[in-house]
Amino acid sequence: MTQHPVLGDIRVRGIKLTAAPVGGMTEAEMTISSGNKLAHGTVDTSDRQDAEMLPSAVPVQLVDPNGVKVPNDSYPFPDSSRLLGAYQKLVIGRRINDQANALVRQGRMAVYPSSHGQEACQVAAAVVIDRQDWLFPTYRDTVAVITRGVDPLEVLTLLRGDWHSGYDPLEHKVATQATPLATQLLHAVGVAHAAKLKGEDTVVLALCGDGATSEGDFHEA
Repeated sequence: MTQHPVLGDIRVRGIKLTAAPVGGMTEAEMTISSGNKLAHGTVDTSDRQDAEMLPSAVPVQLVDPNGVKVPNDSYPFPDSSRLLGAYQKLVIGRRINDQANALVRQGRMAVYPSSHGQEACQVAAAVVIDRQDWLFPTYRDTVAVITRGVDPLEVLTLLRGDWHSGYDPLEHKVATQATPLATQLLHAVGVAHAAKLKGEDTVVLALCGDGATSEGDFHEA
């Protein structure tokens, strides 16, 4: 379904885009590109069965640039105790990150892919999944692994080159950190599919960086 390139309705991959004049944009509206023409409008996903799994049409913001809380009915703000607990994990993660980098410079560790500046996304990813869920990290997600409850010394065993993994993946429901890009994604899909076949209430969260999106394993997964 295609009408006027600016004012009409356009359907892209099953999503109906109700367009609006360029000058009448609101925060709930988005921009799509069709060839060399731009159409501005809102996304109507009411006819999709997986609508609730689609990302928000606008960025989700709980805190503004000045640190002031932004109310959002769809995403309740965590209570103070949970926020303090998450912040504590951020501080611990930053300290471990700095110490590990120092150990590499001293020649006491083989390698340590820094997670400096990425602690928040790693902590958040680890705290939102339950104990029966699985985490498949990359080589750079040490903070996420530690937040899952794995002893930091056991995490650093792999990066020191002493053994394939210093912790038991089955005990912690955390896969061994993967150095090759995107290989953990296929393993994660396998675990998720097995859980589905068994009827288990299990979420499998796989982490990857932008470089992994160029790998075949990413697209296969």
